[in-house]
Amino acid sequence: MTGFKNEVRDKVIGYGAHVQIMKSGGSSIIDSDALVLDSAMLHEIKTIKYVAKVFPVGYKPGIFQSDPDSVFYTLKEGRDTFEIQQEIKGVLFKGVDATYDLSFFNENLIAGRLPDFGSDKQNEILISKRVAEQLRFELDEEVGAFFVQNKPIKRNFRVVGIFETGLEDFDKDIVIADLRSVQINSGWGIQASIRLADTLFQDRLLFEAEAIGGNGQYKYDWGRGFGVSSKIAIAPLHDTTIRVIVSDYFYSPYEEEEEATIADTAYIHIRIEGDILSGPVAMEDDRIKRTFLDEEGFRFSIRVGTGEYLFEQEDGKGSSKFYISGYEVLADNWEDLEKLDEEVKSDLFLMSMEKGTAVEIRTIKEIYRDIFAWLSFLDINFVIIVIMMIVISVITMGAALLVLILEKTAAIGLLKAVGAGNWLIRKVFLYQAGYLIIRGMLWGNGIGVALALMQQYFQIIPLDPEVYYLNAVPIEFNVFHLLLLNVGTIVVCVFALIIPSYFITKITPVKALKFS
Repeated sequence: MTGFKNEVRDKVIGYGAHVQIMKSGGSSIIDSDALVLDSAMLHEIKTIKYVAKVFPVGYKPGIFQSDPDSVFYTLKEGRDTFEIQQEIKGVLFKGVDATYDLSFFNENLIAGRLPDFGSDKQNEILISKRVAEQLRFELDEEVGAFFVQNKPIKRNFRVVGIFETGLEDFDKDIVIADLRSVQINSGWGIQASIRLADTLFQDRLLFEAEAIGGNGQYKYDWGRGFGVSSKIAIAPLHDTTIRVIVSDYFYSPYEEEEEATIADTAYIHIRIEGDILSGPVAMEDDRIKRTFLDEEGFRFSIRVGTGEYLFEQEDGKGSSKFYISGYEVLADNWEDLEKLDEEVKSDLFLMSMEKGTAVEIRTIKEIYRDIFAWLSFLDINFVIIVIMMIVISVITMGAALLVLILEKTAAIGLLKAVGAGNWLIRKVFLYQAGYLIIRGMLWGNGIGVALALMQQYFQIIPLDPEVYYLNAVPIEFNVFHLLLLNVGTIVVCVFALIIPSYFITKITPVKALKFS
C-alpha cells in the first residue's frame, strides 16, 4: 500500500512540483494570467526555508495534427477505394528552461534523449508514448502544432525523446517544451514591427507600426512620447533610423500604468544611395515599386529618381520573455510540504503587495485534491484490512489452541497430578501456539516477498490506468514496516491466546485422568 501511494504521489509531483506560485485570480497555473518573471522574487523564493529548487514555467494549450494517412479498403460492391485520415489531439505544452530538473522524465525515458533547453534550438520537445502512438509520431520527426492567439498560428517541433510514466491522466496531455517557445506562442507581452506602406502620403514615405499581443489597445512612441498614432510620414534626405516603442494601455495612452504590458521596440534602417532629389518615387499600379534583397523580405530598395532608398527592417524581439505562468517549487522532503507552504506564503505576501502584484500559492495537495483524497482513503482501507486479518488470525489460532488443549486433556491432568501449576502448563501451550504462528508467518513472508519481487521486476499484476492512475501495481520494500507488521502480529496473537488458554485452569486432574 505504501508503495502504491508513494508511486502515485511522486509521479504527480514529478509533473507539478510540491508548490506552485501563480498570479492571483486564476483557477490554476494553467489558465491564470501571465506573471512577470521577477529575478528578485526568484531569488527570494530560493532563500526560503525548506525550498530545495525553484523553476519558472509556462503552460500553453496546443493542438497536434498527424500527417495524412491513406487507408485503402473494398466496398461491398467490390470497388476499391481509399480515404485520407488525420489525427488531431489537444495537448498541454509545459515550457521549462535549462535550470529545470528533468530527472523525473529521465527516469521514465524509453526512447531518444532529453531536450537541450540551454541551446539555441527552441523546437525540441519531449512527448509521452501515449501521444506518440495515438498520432503515429516517430523519434526525430518534425511535427506541427497549432496555437490560438489573436489568430491560429502553426509552429514546428522536433520530437527528441519519448517517455512513459504510467500516470495515464498526465501522459495523455503533457508535452515538455522549451520555455522560450511557450512564451512566444502564448502571446504574452508585445511584439512590435515597422512596415513601409504601399502608398505615399503627401509625397512622403508612410511607415506604420504593427503589434501583436497585449490587450489590443496600443500606444506608440515615435520619439516624442506615447500617443495613439500608429503611423508616421517622413521624406528622408540622409541615412536615418526610425524607431518605435509599442505598449498597451487601459485608461490613458499618455500616462504610465502599472497594468500595462512590457513594451517592445522595433526599428527600420534607411540608407540613401545616389541622388534622391532628381525624381519621384518609382511606382507600379499606384503602389511603391520594391526590389527585395533577401528571401525574408526584411531588406529591400525603392528607386527615387536616379538614387534609391535601401531599407532594413528590424522587428522587435518581443517582451514575451519577461512573462511566465508561474513558479514551481520543490521541497526537501514530502513531510515538509505544509511547513514549506506556510513559509512561502509568509515571505511572498509582503513582497507581492509591495510590487502591486498579488500572487497565489497552492500545494500539490490543493491542486490535485481528488487524487490525494483518494490516496488518503487507502489508509483507511489498509487499517481495515490489517485489523480483519489480525482478527481472523486470532480466531483461527484460538480455535486451534482449544482443539490442542482438548487433545491433550489427559496430559494436562497428569501434569497437574505431579504438581505442575496452571500458568506453567498454559505457557507450554502458548509457546506451542507461538511456534505455529511464527512457522506460518515464515511461509507467508516467503511467498509474499517472492510475489512482490516478481511484481517489481515482471509486473505480473496490471492495473487499469484510467482508474488507478498507474498501469501496474508498484512495490516498495520497507524493512522497518515489514518487521513492525510481523512483530505486531505475533505479539497481538500470542496475547490474544492467553484468554482461550484460561480453559486449562478449569481442568482437574481427577476428571482429566478419568476422561482419558
